[in-house]
Amino acid sequence: MRPGTLGGKLAKILVIEGDLSFLELVRVHLAGAGHEVVTAEDAALGLRAIIGEVPDLIVLDIFVPYLDGFAWPISSPSRSSATS
Repeated sequence: MRPGTLGGKLAKILVIEGDLSFLELVRVHLAGAGHEVVTAEDAALGLRAIIGEVPDLIVLDIFVPYLDGFAWPISSPSRSSATS
């Protein structure tokens, strides 16, 4: 297995960031490393992406628009419950 992979595949990463320039910068770097990158520019879109995309990793801006990053739920849906 290659370093930085999950079970031999690269990670699906959700980036939730209110600064669109920084969001694009992070997206380009992660995609360039071979990861599947999903982006959201605010909390509402981020929550939808968590449910719809079931990411392996979430990179969250703690000052994301519409919801303080510290107020986000600690746990997320499991892969099995999201895909059933």
